[in-house]
Amino acid sequence: EDVGHVRPLLGAIGARGHVVVTTRRNLGSAQWARLRLAPLRLGVLDRLASVELLTTLTSSEDRDGADRLANDLGDLPLALEQAGVYISQRGVGFDHYRDLLAARFGPTASEAGEGSDASRTIATVWQVTMDAVTERSAVAEQVLDALAWLGPEGIPEDVLWPLGEEPDEVAEALAILSSYSMITRDGGAVAVHRLVQAVTRDRARREGTGSESLDRAVRLLSLSAPDDPMYGVDGWPRWNVLLPHLDALLAYLPADHQNRNILRLLHAAATFRQFQGQLDKTIQLVQRLLADSRRVLGEEHPDTLTARNNLAFAYRSGRR
Repeated sequence: EDVGHVRPLLGAIGARGHVVVTTRRNLGSAQWARLRLAPLRLGVLDRLASVELLTTLTSSEDRDGADRLANDLGDLPLALEQAGVYISQRGVGFDHYRDLLAARFGPTASEAGEGSDASRTIATVWQVTMDAVTERSAVAEQVLDALAWLGPEGIPEDVLWPLGEEPDEVAEALAILSSYSMITRDGGAVAVHRLVQAVTRDRARREGTGSESLDRAVRLLSLSAPDDPMYGVDGWPRWNVLLPHLDALLAYLPADHQNRNILRLLHAAATFRQFQGQLDKTIQLVQRLLADSRRVLGEEHPDTLTARNNLAFAYRSGRR
């Protein structure tokens, strides 16, 4: 957790050996350089190694099933090992475990298996880590809660700025989350592993804060969406970055939601996609927009009528 934990040990060893220090904290290269340590960041496994690990742990020859499960688990070694133990002990297949994750993520992510260390499950490890993060920054918790409902791809850090009273407050929160390997930062964008997202969503649902954090994610995307999606050329690259996150968010939005921010966002996104020639996705968005507008605003509201007109226009464009 802190360089102070290893500093006295390094002094005792001197030049009489080599030292390997393992930590989940990413404290920055300067901290380690002061101790004459060279940081080596370990990422996820490559897909071939993930499949090999799963098939070895389970004695299964279903490499295609292992590939699908590895994709769901984001090639994370801890999650792959946990899945392999469960599958081998229960005698189920890879796709059965995938179904369990989809239907009962919380209990499945907490299941260590007979003879395994219960503290080494993905649910427990990240809950302990998140507790440590929350002690240091309440904004960091809000940041991760919002990111949990978006896509795992990188999203511009400035999208998250409204979560703090000023951008520096959010920047500090991102630094804390990055130091605990809860997020990755690269070139002004922040990304989250899909299992970190799943654990965070599951916790929010259990604590009854899921609706609040989902609404927060909607508000952030709505505030960050560029104006004039039809002719605002300068905003097009940003739209292309934001759209995967909107698509991910829509998958979690309840069918009976009353969120008006999402209506404005859907209209703008559909406009952008339509004039980019993405007609199939445009029609899907406007169909959802029309259904939501009818429920939230009523049949005769001007925005509902506009959505109906836009859907007709999209249908006509698709037949050309």
